[in-house]
Amino acid sequence: MVVVVSVVQFGVPILLKRKIASSRKEYTEALEIYLDGVKNDLGGHKVVRTFDAVKQILTKQEKLSGFVCRKNEYSSKTLYWAQALASFVNNGAFLIVLGSCMFFATTDRMTVGEVVAITNMMNFVLTPCKTIANGMIQLKAMEKVKAELEDLPGQKSENDNRENIEENIREIRLDHVSQKISESFSLDQLTLNFKKGKKYAIVGKSGSGKSSIIKLLTEYGMDYTGKVLVNGRELSGINRESIMHIAPVCYQQTYIFNDTVFHNVTLYQDYSKEEVIKALQKAGIYDTIKKLPAGLEEKIKENGTNFSGGELQRIALARLFLRNRTMTFLDEITSGLDNMTAYEIEKRLLDEDMTVIDITHRYNKTLLQKYHEIMVMN
Repeated sequence: MVVVVSVVQFGVPILLKRKIASSRKEYTEALEIYLDGVKNDLGGHKVVRTFDAVKQILTKQEKLSGFVCRKNEYSSKTLYWAQALASFVNNGAFLIVLGSCMFFATTDRMTVGEVVAITNMMNFVLTPCKTIANGMIQLKAMEKVKAELEDLPGQKSENDNRENIEENIREIRLDHVSQKISESFSLDQLTLNFKKGKKYAIVGKSGSGKSSIIKLLTEYGMDYTGKVLVNGRELSGINRESIMHIAPVCYQQTYIFNDTVFHNVTLYQDYSKEEVIKALQKAGIYDTIKKLPAGLEEKIKENGTNFSGGELQRIALARLFLRNRTMTFLDEITSGLDNMTAYEIEKRLLDEDMTVIDITHRYNKTLLQKYHEIMVMN
């Protein structure tokens, strides 16, 4: 009896092998997608903040996180029930032996002591119950971790206590501003004035502090001296995130997400297909996009390997055009592009009806004549 019933236990993993393997594979694939998404979103955090897409990115990640948790729960349950079933079948052999012993005891073919000894084997029945209980404890622990992760987006930052800029920026003034950037570099007595509707080029050698002007307004701490006024309000009392939402920063490094062209332009915000097409047309990239097999739904591979540098920069520009902002900061966005592509991208921006503060290392005479002021950092 023991031999026959014990052999049955090997049927459990054989019968459930496909289900267990497929549930685990679904979980690992879901986890891989989730981790790729997190890596991409964190790598492009500046773009996400600049275009006020934090909420949309968090919503996307929350959905992916929930999907991964459900796949993990299903995989774990499948594994636990399979282990429990195998344990019950395995210990079933001892239960059958126990029943047989009771029969033999009533017919005086076995002593009571022998029956008691065999009943101790019933402890094995508790083993699968313990396995199930441990599985439930782990699942409950996952729920707690998930709840803690969901609470993270609601935590307040230092920006929450500062006033938001909601109106368009009319003027930015830096009056005798000094700020220590590192042990060997500081902004020193900087006085500048940026007014609405004008185009400004900031030029100078590498390391002269060009990008530090933008970072002072959007990233660096408040440990500066002098005055920085945005629409007449001191920068130290303003939420810098709100400045970037009104005046987005286009960076030298093009942040592209492992997703479709459409989602890379909208950043998961609510824009129509027509609006996206119009933005891509203004950026000079739509003719290329519409020739792709999937068009707007064409997936951009990791690090944008299936697009050229100029094409990726134009997709990034389409984000700016889509939001129709009246002011933008450009941080050497044409660096690394060929002269013809760089000229075309910069010309499109300068032809727009917006305030442009452009940090550039290219000195094209035709383009430089389009700026109202050229500031040289030394």
